[in-house]
Amino acid sequence: MSPFLRPSLRLLAPIACAIALTAAAQPCLVSSTLTASPLPAGGVYTSGQSVTFCFTITFWNTTNSNWFHGVAAAFGPGWDLATLVPGPPPPNCSGGVGTWGWFNSVTGTATTAIGPVGPGFFFDLDNDGNPGNNFGDFCNGVVNWQFCWTINVASGVDCVDGADLSVMIETYGDSETGSWSSAGCTGDAVAASPPATSECCSADAGVGSSIDLCDQAAATDLFTLLGGTPQTGGNWTDPNGLPSSGVIDPASAPSGGYAYEVVDIGASCSSIATITVNIAPQPDAGVPTIVTLCSDEFRRTSSHF
Repeated sequence: MSPFLRPSLRLLAPIACAIALTAAAQPCLVSSTLTASPLPAGGVYTSGQSVTFCFTITFWNTTNSNWFHGVAAAFGPGWDLATLVPGPPPPNCSGGVGTWGWFNSVTGTATTAIGPVGPGFFFDLDNDGNPGNNFGDFCNGVVNWQFCWTINVASGVDCVDGADLSVMIETYGDSETGSWSSAGCTGDAVAASPPATSECCSADAGVGSSIDLCDQAAATDLFTLLGGTPQTGGNWTDPNGLPSSGVIDPASAPSGGYAYEVVDIGASCSSIATITVNIAPQPDAGVPTIVTLCSDEFRRTSSHF
């Protein structure tokens, strides 16, 4: 349908006002997908982590002749909005004039417009830099509009443990954010990302353990005794609080807890794991000797050291 023929459709609206009001609440967005890459590990993203979200519309119904006009994402407070980078917009679906673009805010000029919306992707039919004064991208039924964003979790002092990292995606017909004044699409579902919260300290010193050593045993690298997934580059301290290389010689090293600390400078936090070392003297069984006994002797002491 040519966008220049569309205004004639408005002449039909007064004929069935009640039907139009009912249709306005019917969804235009019939099916879509929302992906996150990577997915949150254990329901969390770490400080400064970059995540890409892609929202794809696969079926659009032009309820009340509403053409698809815009999509915007609302980010939870745990995200750093200053790092938000939109991906490339999709091509024009209708094959006519007009382009999709990224706009910080769009306000429709229709009598049914819902007010300022954005930032997000919106369709600028006449390419004048103002999507609010025109119709949307006309395609009905099976479609393939895809929109992507990349954003980082807040870092440093701005990162708050447990902060909400939700992402909500909302779509708009051109009666909501454009110039088509026949209400529709008000029943569209809002897409939500997998639940996630922020984990601000990314330092991982691993899991501590204990070991028993003889004082004559070979030197031992304590890092190899850490469990979990310890990060390299941390610092060791001995039981007296003095710096240690983490490789101990049992002949001279003290027994006790050896602490391994990994620092996350950006988040101003650290992780500590402790290896408890018990050093015992090498047992002394004495010096071997040879004892000669006579068979006619009643009793001999067999231990001579």
